[in-house]
Amino acid sequence: FNITTFPNEQKDNVTKWLAEARTTAGVDLYAHFAHRCILSQVYPELSSAAQTPGFVTPREVFSRCYFIGQSAVSAWAYDTGDGLVIFDSLNNAEEAEQILIPNLEALGFVGTDIKHIVITHEHFGHYGGARWIQDNFHPATYVSAAAWESLVKVENGPLKDKTVAEGNVLTLGNATFKFYETPGHTPGTISTIFSVYDNGIEHKAGFFGGLGVPSEAAAKMQQIASLTRFADLGLKAGVDTLIAHH
Repeated sequence: FNITTFPNEQKDNVTKWLAEARTTAGVDLYAHFAHRCILSQVYPELSSAAQTPGFVTPREVFSRCYFIGQSAVSAWAYDTGDGLVIFDSLNNAEEAEQILIPNLEALGFVGTDIKHIVITHEHFGHYGGARWIQDNFHPATYVSAAAWESLVKVENGPLKDKTVAEGNVLTLGNATFKFYETPGHTPGTISTIFSVYDNGIEHKAGFFGGLGVPSEAAAKMQQIASLTRFADLGLKAGVDTLIAHH
């Protein structure tokens, strides 16, 4: 099962860059390093199995910020005081109806509380349930222009609505979200910085819209540039916590 043979492997370089990646990750991001740099490279079947759909108990992670997804794909809800903002919509209509909505209900909300959906990028695990949510609850739906180019062609994809672009600031109820275009994972990936609260203490959350490594070299370079830029933006904004969609 261990398929560690790579064509033209340069062992010295592999050792050098793995060591640098591990040092960069440190204790906080060691699990991410192990998944991206070891597990997914050497044991891809195990890596794939790590993202098998399964039930995760919904919970309030920060004050008014809730996890409502499943084990393979995340979805998040933010209570703005004037309705919910949902980030991503799971894989399909069935998951939106049978996972996302029941998770909201377990937290004391109902589907009609959803006033806005943000789709981080144009992969089905993130837009798949959006059309069902649109049809049933009619929220405003925010997607980047590049992502809309693909999504309008998808059968049963979300109906085109609002477009968010670099630097857009949305104030919804008592919450403000600032958006950035961060292509790489997909051409239309968007990322967000916003405030969250823990026991009354404010923190800044950085939500990077697409961390999965793309297959094409040009897209990889684009993603590296986006990650580097978002890291700089996060430092300037005082980001001290990360939110993810897997």
